[in-house]
Formats: sequence, C-alpha cells, structure tokens
Amino acid sequence: GCTDVAWSCNGSLVAAGYGFRNHTGWCEHRSTVGVWNIISRRLNSQKPDLALEVASCVECLAFHPSRPSILAAGLFSGEIKVWDVSGEEDTLLANSTVDDYLHREPISQIRWISDMRGRYQLAS
Repeated sequence: GCTDVAWSCNGSLVAAGYGFRNHTGWCEHRSTVGVWNIISRRLNSQKPDLALEVASCVECLAFHPSRPSILAAGLFSGEIKVWDVSGEEDTLLANSTVDDYLHREPISQIRWISDMRGRYQLAS
C-alpha cells in the first residue's frame, strides 16, 4: 500500500511511496516511488509520470524545500536515496550505503534542514 505522500515546494509534483507496514524482520520487498506532475495535460492518476524502483519498502518521502524536482526517500533497509525527478528518467543523485558497520534500521522520517548559509542537508 501507500506508505507516504509528499508535495513539491511549488505544488506541481506529488510523490507517493509504496511498501508494507507489517514487517516482522528484514524487508526483501522491491518497491516503487511514483511521481506525478499534476499540472501536466497528460495527467493519468493511475500511472505515474515517473516510477522509481527501489530494493526495499519506502518508509518516508521529502521534497527539497526550494528545489521542486529534488526528492528524497527513506527506506526500510536504512538507505536514503535522492533523485532529480525533473525528467522522465531515473536520475539518482545520492544514495547512502548499507553494510554491517553502517545504519541498518528503517528510516522512519527524513527532513531537509537549512544551515545558517541557506544550504540544505538531509536529517533522518
């Protein structure tokens, strides 16, 4: 089912993350983030303009506060992915890694945090 929804800062894009909420152990489900451009003349609510495949269930989503095409997702695996969703292709900008020595717990929330210079970083 749908696990989270996020709107871009200018209101033109909406993203929906999909996954399962009833995990009893490690997640081995492949999942998707769907992105729709709601001001597009060819809007089809049943088919996203962009489908981003991920290797684990999506737990949370967050669009960048001032760059409407930058989308971050937190996954059940502990990974965070960041895409530029301005085009029709999957443009992965950043991807955290998961191994025995790094974060392996589900990402339940992500937020873009501004520093004193107006630069943004992700916090989870």
